[in-house]
Amino acid sequence: RVACDWGIDSSALEDKCGVCLGDGSQCSTVTGLFATGHGVGYKQVVEIPAGAFNVRVAEVSSARNFLALKGESGYYLNGDWYIKWSGEYVAGGSYVYYQRMNDTEEISIPGPVKEPLQVMLLFQVENPGVTWEYTIASENTTRTPEYQWEYLGWTPCTRTCGSGNQALKTPK
Repeated sequence: RVACDWGIDSSALEDKCGVCLGDGSQCSTVTGLFATGHGVGYKQVVEIPAGAFNVRVAEVSSARNFLALKGESGYYLNGDWYIKWSGEYVAGGSYVYYQRMNDTEEISIPGPVKEPLQVMLLFQVENPGVTWEYTIASENTTRTPEYQWEYLGWTPCTRTCGSGNQALKTPK
């Protein structure tokens, strides 16, 4: 087993921010509840900002309403009164996992999303509530790479003909 620190049999784990052996201080999780009971057509639940990850949106209980995702160029999911089946989709440059089961829906996006996404609710009946959450990096936080690969070529062969050795060059 190789952990996030690339150590074999290491027990190192990523924190909620995706930082190996981090303390969770480089990001924050934003949560909310959309509790507007009635509406007609599409209403905005929340706007997910560019850069957000670990996005989760879920109906609190069964309802015949539909969650939708809208980006800068239009709907990615359940827009214009066209409802899609459960499955994997792409929105905002990230995979979107959409699940409909027993009139309850959930959207999860590992992210990070590359553009702001509006989560919408298409009202059909009274809304029992929609919970949402996402994680976003703290301001002025930049992730520096922990490693960098550089190809330097091969060393000269130790012999001009047969049975010689060659190795990859290493930085000095």
